[in-house]
Amino acid sequence: GAVCVLLKEKPNWTSAKQLLGDPGLLKRLTNFDKDNIPLKSLTRLQQYTESPDFTPENVGKISVACKSMCMWVIAIENYAKVYRYVLPKKERFQESMEHLQAAQRQLLKKQEELGMVQEE
Repeated sequence: GAVCVLLKEKPNWTSAKQLLGDPGLLKRLTNFDKDNIPLKSLTRLQQYTESPDFTPENVGKISVACKSMCMWVIAIENYAKVYRYVLPKKERFQESMEHLQAAQRQLLKKQEELGMVQEE
């Protein structure tokens, strides 16, 4: 169910079986856009990840393949939480770098003007 939520599939047994049988599943997981997970999906995902039974050890007792997917889901959720925390800081950093570059260009221009005045 948790993988279905992240891949925007219906979180039911039929969809889960189709996903598990999909030869392109590994590619979908590998190419998953982890930077743009909708908040709604993360909220829906919590109903799975907050369950005490949703651990790789517990899931691994049932299926080794699903154990790996459980680990992937947990890793994606953790990444998404950190990314949402870091993103505003990253954006502020980028803005600061743009301001710095503009100030450096302006400084260079003023230094060139000063050099021209000193030559006269």
